[in-house]
Order: sequence, then C-alpha cells, then structure tokens
Amino acid sequence: HPLTGNILSQLSLKRRQRETPHWDQLLSRVTASPSEWAGQADWSRGSGARTVMEECGLLSWQLLPASVGRSGTRVVGDWVLAQRFSVISFSVSPPPLLLVPPRRLRPPSPCTSCPSTLPSPLPHSPLPHPLSRPSTASLLVGTRWRLCWRRLCLSSVLPLTGMQRMLVSSMATGEEEAPPTSFPEAETLQLLSSLVSWEEDKARSVRVKKSCAEAYVSLIRFLPSLSPGILSLLTSDLSDPCTLLRQTTLRSLTKVDSAHFSRHLPLQMALLVARHDSEEGNRTLAESLWKTTGYSLRKELGPLLLAQVPSAPLSMQPATAQALGLWLQSHPQQAPKLQGDLLTVYEEKRAPPPPKEDSFGRTVLVQISDPWVCRVGVARALEQLPSHMTPQETMTLLEFTIPGALSDPNPNVLAAFMSAAKTAIGCHGDDLADQLMDHCEGCLQSAGDTRESDVIRQSVVVLMGTLARHLDKGNPKVKAVVNLLLSNLDTPSQSVQEAIAGCLPPLAHVVKPEAEKILTKLLEKLLESTSYSQRRGAAYGLAGLVKGLGIPSLKQHRVMPALQEAIKNKKNYRHREGALFAFECLCDMLGRLFEPYVVHLLPDLLLCFGDGNQYVREATDRTARTVMGQLSSHGVKLILPSLLTALEEDSWRTKAGSAELLGAMAFCAPKQLSSCLPSIVPRLMDVLADSHSKVQNAGNTALRQIGSVIKNPEIQVLVPILLESLTDPSSKAHVCLQSLLETEFVHVIDPPSLALIMPTLKKTLDLRSTESKKMAAQIIGNMYSLTDKKDLAPYLPEVLPGLKSSLVDPVPEVRRVCAKALGAMVEGMGDETMAELLPWLLQTLKSESSAVDRSGAAQGLSEVLLAQGYDRLAQLMPRFIESSQNPDNPTHVRDGYLMLFVYLPIAFGDEFTPFLADLLPCILKGLADESEFIRDTSLQAGQTLVNRFGDTAVELFLPELERGLFDDSWRIRYNCFAVDHTSLVIHA
Repeated sequence: HPLTGNILSQLSLKRRQRETPHWDQLLSRVTASPSEWAGQADWSRGSGARTVMEECGLLSWQLLPASVGRSGTRVVGDWVLAQRFSVISFSVSPPPLLLVPPRRLRPPSPCTSCPSTLPSPLPHSPLPHPLSRPSTASLLVGTRWRLCWRRLCLSSVLPLTGMQRMLVSSMATGEEEAPPTSFPEAETLQLLSSLVSWEEDKARSVRVKKSCAEAYVSLIRFLPSLSPGILSLLTSDLSDPCTLLRQTTLRSLTKVDSAHFSRHLPLQMALLVARHDSEEGNRTLAESLWKTTGYSLRKELGPLLLAQVPSAPLSMQPATAQALGLWLQSHPQQAPKLQGDLLTVYEEKRAPPPPKEDSFGRTVLVQISDPWVCRVGVARALEQLPSHMTPQETMTLLEFTIPGALSDPNPNVLAAFMSAAKTAIGCHGDDLADQLMDHCEGCLQSAGDTRESDVIRQSVVVLMGTLARHLDKGNPKVKAVVNLLLSNLDTPSQSVQEAIAGCLPPLAHVVKPEAEKILTKLLEKLLESTSYSQRRGAAYGLAGLVKGLGIPSLKQHRVMPALQEAIKNKKNYRHREGALFAFECLCDMLGRLFEPYVVHLLPDLLLCFGDGNQYVREATDRTARTVMGQLSSHGVKLILPSLLTALEEDSWRTKAGSAELLGAMAFCAPKQLSSCLPSIVPRLMDVLADSHSKVQNAGNTALRQIGSVIKNPEIQVLVPILLESLTDPSSKAHVCLQSLLETEFVHVIDPPSLALIMPTLKKTLDLRSTESKKMAAQIIGNMYSLTDKKDLAPYLPEVLPGLKSSLVDPVPEVRRVCAKALGAMVEGMGDETMAELLPWLLQTLKSESSAVDRSGAAQGLSEVLLAQGYDRLAQLMPRFIESSQNPDNPTHVRDGYLMLFVYLPIAFGDEFTPFLADLLPCILKGLADESEFIRDTSLQAGQTLVNRFGDTAVELFLPELERGLFDDSWRIRYNCFAVDHTSLVIHA
C-alpha cells in the first residue's frame, strides 16, 4: 500500500539517522483515513513490521487503552491496528528477547470513519510489570505468558497461520506456567470472544477462529477461579448468535470444576437455553453439563428467562422460547402471569418512543429504530404458553392477538403471532371453536378499508380456516369459511395464498359435491385472468383442493388434460404460464404423490425453457426447482436418462432446455443430489464445448446453479475459480488447485462441492504438467478425510485411471504423491477399491516395459498395504520374498519384487522389523545376481534398510554382512562394503 510504504521508508531513514520518529504524526497517518486501508492486506510482511514496532516503542507494556470491535479496531493492548481486522497483517512474530525502552505515549484521537456500532472499549488498567521500571536501560520480557499476551494482541489483526503456534502452544500446554496475577484475564477472554465470533466471509478467517477457540478453552482451563466478570462474559457468549462461540463456551465449561459456576443463576439460565440450541453438538454438550452440575428447573429461572426473551438475538429466540416451555412444564401455574408480562412487554416495544426535544423545546427529528426483533421473541414465547393454560386463559391470548397483534406493521412479527395463534387453536380449538368463530366474524365486520385492515382481514381468514377443522362437519359455518377462503385467494400476498392452500385440504370434503364446478372456475381464472396474483392464487387453490379431494380428482375432473393442453398452447403465453403455475403448486402440495406425472411433463418443460416469452421462462425455472426438490431416488432414476439423452439431440433448444433442467436438479434433496451429480456434471462440461452459444450459456448457468447450493463455506469462496477451471482446465487448473491446497477446511465437503472439484481433478491428472499432477494427487489424498465415503464413491472410477497413469510418471515426486493418494483412497474407502486396484498393482509390478513402471507400482503397493494394516503385510510378505529370489521368474519380475523392499520399510517403519531376518539373505543374494539392474535394486534396498534400521537392528545386520564379506562370490563381497558400512560401524 502506498501509504504504508511511505511510513516504512521514513522509519528506515530515521533509524539510519538515529532519530526517533514523532509518534503522533505516524499514528495520525495510519488512523486518519481507515477507508484507504479497505481491501488492503499483508502490508508489512518481512522486517518492516518489526521495524515499525521497534522504532515506535510498541513493545512497551503501558501504552494505550484497548478498543476491540468485531467489524473494526484501532488499538488492542500494545499493538496499533487498522480499522478492520482484514487490513493489516503482521506476519513476523516478536523476537524472543525484546530490548525496547519503555515509553509513555498519548492515545490517538477517536477515528470518525470507524463504524458507530462498535462495542464499548475494554476496561484497561495499567499492569505492574518490570518493563515500567525507569532504572532499566534494556528490558527483557520475562515470561512466555506476557509474550503470549503481546502475540495475542498482534494476531488479532488478521488470521495468521502461526497463531496456533504462537498462542495455543503457549496457553494450552500443561508445561506452561499459569497466568500471573496481573494478567488481564477478562480483557483477553473478551478479545478471544470477539475474534471467534468475527463475521468475515473470507476463507482465511477460519484459521484464526479455530485457533482463538482453542485459546479460549485453554484460558478458562488455566484460571484458578471464575470471577463474576468472567461468569458474566461466559453467560453472554452462551447467547451469542455465533455457533462456534457458543460451542467454544460450552467446551470451556466442561474443563472447569462445576463448583466454580454452579451457583451462578444467569449462567444456569443460559445453559438451559443451550439445551435447545439449533446445533446438535451444542445441545449434547449442554445436556451433559446440565446433568453434571445437577441443575434443576428452579422457580427463580422464570424471571431470568422472561428478561431474556426480548433481548435474545433472532437466531437464539427459538431456543429461548423452548427453554421457557420446558420450565413451564415444572411450573405450569406461572403461565397466566407470564402471559400478562409478555403482553405488557409487547405493548411497550410496539409503542413509539416519546419525541425528543432540544433545549428550546422544539421536537428533534431522529431516526427511530423499530425493535421488531424483541416483538418476535415475545410472540415465540407466547407460543409455548397455550399447552399450560386453560381454554379461557388461551382465549385471552387469542383476543389480544386478533386483531391487536395481527395489525403489527412488521411482517416477521405478524408471521410469529400467526404461528402462536395457530398453536393456541390447535391446543384448545375444540373448546373455543364457536366462541372464537364469533370473535373472528366480528373482526371481519368491523374491519375498515385501510391497508392495515386488509392485512388483519387476510390473517383472520387464515385463522378461521384453521379453526374450521375443529367445527362439526354438519356445521353450516364450515362451508361459509371455505367460500371465504376461496374468495381471498386473489390476495396479492404469496404467504397468504400459501396459508389458504394449507387450510383447504381438511375442509375439501364439505365442497365435494360442488368440486367440479369450483375446479372449473379456478382453471378458468388460472388460464384467462390478466392479473398475476389471481392466477397464482388460483394455482394454490387448485392444489389445495386436489390434495383434499385426493390424487384421483386430477383425472376425474379433467384437471391434468386441461393443463397439458394449456402448456402446449403456442398462441397465448398466459395459458403456458398458468399451467406451469399449477404444476409448481401441485408438486409442492402433493409432494411425491405427483411424481408419476413428472415423467410425462419433461418434454413440455424442456420446450418451455426455450420459450420466447420471458414470463414463461421464469415460471419454468421455478417449476423445475420445485419438481426437482420433491423427487425421490426412484424419480431421479426415471428422469435422469431422459435428460442425458436429450443432450445428444440435434435441436439446440432441446439441448439447452435439458442442460437447464439438469442444473435445476441441484435443488434435489441431499440424498438424491449425491447420487445424480456425478452423472450430471461431466455431461454439462461436454455441453460447454457445444457449437451453439445458447447451449453453452445454458451449461454455464446449470453449473452456476450447482455452485449456488454449495453449503461448505470454504468452497463457496472458490466457486468462481472452480467454474473457470472446468471451462478452461489447461490454463486455469493450476490456480484452482493451488487455491484448494491453501484452503484450510473446517467443514465437511458436501456433494455439490465434490461435483465441481472431482471433475477438475480428473482433467488435471490428464494434463502434462508435473506440478499440476502432483497437486491433484495430493488433493485427492486429502479428500477422503474431508467428506463422506458415500458421496465420494461415485467419483472413484473417474479419478482412478488418472492416478494409475500418474503412478508410473517418470518424475519420482509425482509417483510418491500418487502412491500416498492411493493409500489414502484405500484407507478411506475400504476394500471396495481393492477389487480392481490390487491386481493392477501386482501386474504392473511385474511389467517388462520399464523400471519406472515397476518402481511406481512398488511404491503404490507399499502405501496400499500400509492402509490395509500389518496383518495384510504379514500375509503377503513370504510370497514377496519367495518371488524375488525364485530363479524361474524372469529378471524383470524379480526386480519388481525387490523394489518393494525399497519402499515397504519406509512406509511401515518399525513395524517392518520382524521381516528383516528373512529379508537380508534375499537382498545379499540379489547383490550377486548376474543382472545389473537386479544388483542395483538390491543395493538400493540394502541401503534403505541400513539407513532406517541401523540404530535398532544392528545385531541383525552385522552377522549377515560378516558372512557376506567372506562369501565365494566377489560381487557379494564387494557390495557388502557398498551397503553404507560406515553408518553400521557408527551405529554399532
């Protein structure tokens, strides 16, 4: 960065001139305009960083107050940082001995460019330390803990590869001393908490989060006791939206004696909430802690849970509400009081704040922030109450909700209260049916003509549909509710239309005599209406009624023939679009019951992908996603061959439509997606080379759709690079492989990620580049520890030929990496790979064509046997020794088996020692062979054994070599001296 370059240049000049730089000027230049630093990284790699720190006196202990933020930071402990963590990277750790005079420096002025949402600064108090003594001219950092604190502050700028080494090795090992009494425990823990929950979409942030999480656990484990401040921080971290931080906090509590926190009531409340965490691993840890500490659902937890409801983050509100429901199971008598308190909180959070006035009494215009998140939390908590209340108490809640809470201006709050009202109706609908129906009808009659009244009316209609299933079948109000629901299908709100469609199936029996007439009207509105919302509403109503009447109604009332005729209507695009709306809703509502019709719809969907009307194409895309998301494994097997065959058609429209439909299969269920992607992506790669530009674009779109459903955060960042590599492997593959190797994976690689990675690796293994082959083999070897065995199995036939070819590459390093990859493959996949691999390795081991082939096969077979274990080697070793010295075998066969003895000792290590006694005579016999390359291989094997086992098996080597020195064959006598006798004498 130019700014940093100037600073470093001036520092170097002043250092040569023996001048001290003016700290205020330097600091103001670094922090004056943080926006200039955005996007810049790694500005001070090398000695420059150390120059800045030494020249500016940053290694003095008592310098500046700390200020830590998750999205921006200026000063942390001793180190001056830039606005964002991702801006500056000090990759050079401080030297072990820091000889820096102490200084008193003035803190910088506040930076106006930093975000206003930064948390409050960390509390700072001067720490007593030898560095503050003025009598010392050159000062030494005394303990590794103090050095660790400096490195911790330094490492908080960016995720550094060495943070695990610098921080965790100092904090997590039992050999280190405990932190001194002056160590800033709370400040360090809060800093680690900020880094663990740091929201950054860059893949490299994973490393710092992982390292800081380990340091967090280690720090808690070292603390002799947990102070109230530490307990409050742990309580806060248990309610943090960051999953990793909650998991880290739970892990740290497992390392501490429960006596330290068993009496802390807020932490007990947070642990109760954690028992309902959205992550299964966190729930398991919390349950274990709850049982270990012997906690119970005490009455005192109720007020704390009530206070937590409006303050909990949006992602933690379901867990908080469920914890409240669990507590109510032990204290059901508290439900009415809780209901009143929650309704009071809702009214307070909904009421606008009082106007602010200036010193002259004038109203000041300020931006009001709506606390809708708090109201959502209240609604979710109220949803837990009806099962613990009487019908009349529940009626109080429903009367408050209808119409009061249903008029809330925020749609999220409205949806939460709708869910709470449906839960209440489900619990006490039988007892409150008539009373609540009268209340709803009164609300509809009193509703005005305002927009707010329309929202209330739509919500009340949906609730009446939910309530109608609790009425008697002969009640005339049921039919009136169905007609009311059908009339509200025109509401221009997808959520309302979906809710009405969900209410219709249990009530469809009421209108069964009039079903054909109603369906005909819905079909007419679906195909002929000029209003988009009316056609979408008709599609939802049609699907809801068909689900209630049963799948045979599609044929009985001629619904499918009418839709198939409409989708083929080339004159009116509304017919085609309306038919696609109906297919989408039918597939969504009926699920797999609609699957038999999907196969017959494929030709029409393929044509609609290339339709000339934009609205039809958009409807086709939505329909395809819905259809693919509902397919079973049997359905995938039915339609996949048809789609792959369509890619070979002459019509470019058919090929483009098939490619787009194959891309839509990315939205299948995970199990089906795992089975179909290995067949789809290679065919889409062939489509990229099609002569028609629109077919190529369809293939690119399909691959991007597959990339869009990737859940692995590390691969999400690399999707553009992977797609470029698939398009142009010869020039882009190297960059792609390098990025994969530099990525540190924390999450499991999902099937969509494999679908893009494995074809890239397959193509790279076919290239001539030695470096690319080596990187591809290394990635394949690592892949088996990062993904599920079932997801990786379909790609095995694709990459195995490339690995076999690379195993006999002339470059030794490529052969070594490929052999490691084969060993990892066998270890990860088990005996499934051995049916083809082991016979091929044994056959190549006896290859007559080249010694390179035999060497590669020997190296690969060694790694494969290592993966299978010692017992498998013990079973085959006698056969190898016998074949290597059998005079009836051809020379190249014996040479191949002797090459095994070069690589097996390296692979197995000390486990190979029991075979030395039988192997040494075989090698000595090979040294006297008439074939030169047999003698060379035997010599190489002997040197390998001496170098590997010279320290531990001297008593086995020396007698054999002594006999060899007096052997009748001059070749044996000569080669016994060549087998590194000097090292043997030294070992002896």
